[in-house]
Parts: sequence; C-alpha cells; structure tokens
Amino acid sequence: LEGRKILRDKNMEEKNTRYGLAVGLSLTAFAAFSTSDCLRKVLADHEYDVLDIVFWQAFCGLGVVLVLMPFLGGARGVSGGRDMKWYIIRGVFFAFNTVFSIYTVSRIPITDAYGLFFLSPFMISLMGLVFLKESIGLYRFLAICGGFVGALIAFRPGFEALSWAHLCGLVCVFTYSAASIVSGHIGKSDALIAFGFWPFLFLIIGIPIVKGGDIALIGDTNFWIMTAFAGVCYALALVTIAHSFTLAPAAAFAPYQYGGILYAVLFDFLIWHELPDGYKTLGIAVIIASGVWLFAREAMIKRRQKRAAALNLVVK
Repeated sequence: LEGRKILRDKNMEEKNTRYGLAVGLSLTAFAAFSTSDCLRKVLADHEYDVLDIVFWQAFCGLGVVLVLMPFLGGARGVSGGRDMKWYIIRGVFFAFNTVFSIYTVSRIPITDAYGLFFLSPFMISLMGLVFLKESIGLYRFLAICGGFVGALIAFRPGFEALSWAHLCGLVCVFTYSAASIVSGHIGKSDALIAFGFWPFLFLIIGIPIVKGGDIALIGDTNFWIMTAFAGVCYALALVTIAHSFTLAPAAAFAPYQYGGILYAVLFDFLIWHELPDGYKTLGIAVIIASGVWLFAREAMIKRRQKRAAALNLVVK
C-alpha cells in the first residue's frame, strides 16, 4: 500500500508539473500572439501593404522554425506521417487566419479585435455539432448564448457602425475554430515543426500568387526589425501552443488565452491612446466569463468520464 501511495503521489506530481508547464507555455503563446498583432498594426499604420507585412513576417517566421527544426521533430516531422493531409489543411486555415487577423487589427483597436476572436470557443462547439456530430447539451448551449449576448453588448449592431474589419474578425473566428477542430482530429503529436511550418509555407506561396508576384522589397530598417520580431513571436506562439496540447488537455490551459485581453488593452492605451468604452468592457467580460465557464464544464465532464472508465475497469 505504501508503494502504491508513493507511485500515486509521484504520478500526481508529474501531472501537476506537465499542467503547470502547459499553462506557462500557453501564457507565453498568447503574449507572443498579442505582441505580433501589435507590431503588425504599427506597420499597417505606417501604410505598408498588409499582404507585404504578412509575407515578410511568414518569411522570418519560417526561418525561425527551420533553425529550430532539430528540436521540433526534425525534417521527418514536417510531413506529420500519416496525418500529413490534416497538417496541410490546418496550415491552410491558419494561413487564412493570419491574413484576416492583420486586416482586423489594422483597422480597429486590438481590444475590439480580441473581443471578436474570443468567440472562437463557442464556434468550435458549434462546428463540433455540425461536423463531428457532437452533442452540445444544456451547459454548452448556455455558454454559447452567453458569448453571443456578450458580442451583442460589445458591438451593438444597429447602434454602432460595423465595418468590413469586423467581418474579417468573424472570418478569423471561423478559420481558427476550423484549425482547432483539425488539431483535435490529429491529436497529440511530437512533430511540433509541422504546426509552424505549413502555415508559413502557404503564406509564402499564396501571397505572391494573389499579388501577381508584386512583393515589395522594403528598404526601411525599422520595417525589417519589427517584421522579423513579429515573425519570431508568431513562430514561438504556434510552436508553444502546439506543445501545450501534448502536455495537458486543452481545458486545463485554454482559459488562459483570455489573458491576451490585458496585452491588447495595454498596447491600445500605450501606443494608440485608446481604451474600450463601458459597453465594450461589459460585453468582453461576458464573453470571457462564458468562455471560462465552458472550459470549466468541459474539464469537469472529462474528469467524470475518466472516473467512470476507471470504475468499469475495476468492476471487470
């Protein structure tokens, strides 16, 4: 019995260590995403072409991923093995997400953009219902309704002018959610390089096609410094969030993504001297509360399922 207790305590300690590392990595990832968005918005304010910004960011980001290749699964990890087609599909969704996200943050405050992006957990639940035939249940339904009400409070369609940038934000919600559904299908993977490699590659290939090969070679040193740093941050974010999924269930660390709103408010205030009004603050708070509740319920359900499975094994 003493030996079992020691083993159980050791397993619990290892689990807590993994969960703690997953939380730390996710916080790092969302801080990196926020920093990248801030830098891209600054560049867009200087009237650089949005697609040029994304292209050179992807170029720098891919360079970082290739440098780190030996530590991220090696060259074999790029293909993802039998899951290669799913890595490619996920890469396409993330490539579109990257383009539409910069269009969003370049035209509206980052805080407003994140208020839209935070609708992703609810969209993931709806897409799970449609494509994976998952049941929503009462609590998921209430959380989705809460997120929708929060969006109505924050953006007040019909009372506040909405632009095409808000529509781009909703496209980001869809593409991110679709990429997350694909990631769930792939499951845990040690080939972390694939998570960063494909999105950057598709951006580097796709943007010149869209622009007819007209990619600007910009001679401004400040542009290259900010673009390179944005690429490093984005690559770091993609890899660290992917690694988090290998260490712990998403419900254990996903709520920490809402910490990104703190960076958004800080950047908006320090650089653009903007703060969200009362409606935005209340609406985003409702979205975050609904999202955290959704994640908490998902974690509780999974714990119950594990306990039920363990009891079944004992009975058998």
